This record gives sequence, C-alpha cells and structure tokens, in this order.
Amino acid sequence: MMHRARSTPQLAKLVWLGWAATVVLGGCDEKQLPPRSERSPWHEWSEAELQSALRDASQRAKTLEKRVLLEFVAPWCGDCREVVRVSQQGAAKRAIEKRYERLFVNVGKFDRHEALLAKYRIKRIATLVALEPDGTRIAQTTLEPVSKKQKLTPKALAEWLDHPIDNRPSAP
Repeated sequence: MMHRARSTPQLAKLVWLGWAATVVLGGCDEKQLPPRSERSPWHEWSEAELQSALRDASQRAKTLEKRVLLEFVAPWCGDCREVVRVSQQGAAKRAIEKRYERLFVNVGKFDRHEALLAKYRIKRIATLVALEPDGTRIAQTTLEPVSKKQKLTPKALAEWLDHPIDNRPSAP
C-alpha cells in the first residue's frame, strides 16, 4: 500500500498544531528562555532590552559579590569570534563564572548601542569592560588575536579577568 505525501496546507496545519500543543502544555514562555546574560553573544538587543539586561546583571553582581563584564562584539568580527571561543574554555571560563556577570553587547557595524560605545570610547572590538556592580569602570581591554596574529589562550584571558588592567586609550 502506498502512502501519499501530505499536501503543504496539511503539513503547515500539523506544524502549527505541534507548536500550539507545546505552548499549551507548558512549552514556550519567557521563563524558559536562558537568562539574558547567557544568551548568544550575537543576540541583537533593543536599547531598552540592553538597559534592562545591564540593570539585571548589575543587581545579580551586587547580590553575588561579583563584577559585571561587558563584551563588545559583532558576528562579522573574527577577533570577536575567537575571544568568545577562548572565553568558553578552561581557566577563562572558570574566571568568568567565578568573578563576573557577563553581558554581550552586539554592536552590529558600530551602528547599535552607540551611547555605550561612546561612554566606553569603543573604537575597535572585541573589547572587554570590567565594571563594579554600581557601574564604575574598573578596566577595559581590546583583544585582537586574529587581526594582529597574537595567540590568545584561556590562561592569558583568565589572568586579565582575575586582575583587570586598564588598556583603554586615554581621553582626548
């Protein structure tokens, strides 16, 4: 006996029913989304979402006696992809988990979150900014392991995270 393929409208109806069942039976709500700080480095925040996420991260940092780590990145940036990759390994991952509430800031093509870019004088990425929970900047650094062909290891990144040294250009 041969089975006929379902038509496109029937398939669409089945997909919709599956989605609806998932939502109704406890599926898809904001409580199940990962915490804002754990979302993809490439997440495109609205300005309001980013400000809310920054307040949340600062509050968690204060409660947990940690700092806030802002990571200014973009998906097209090879240096950013490498820094994100290294930060998810070994000593760097442990340093972030132990000391920081982490928040990625996807700057697009430097056309997103311009107020934060200006506040921290971000001219190049990947830039890390370490903050106290009250928002006071401790230090920042720009890492360019791909474009400047400087190997970045989890250990080297962890050393900066454990003892952040300010490498920000001085004010004009």
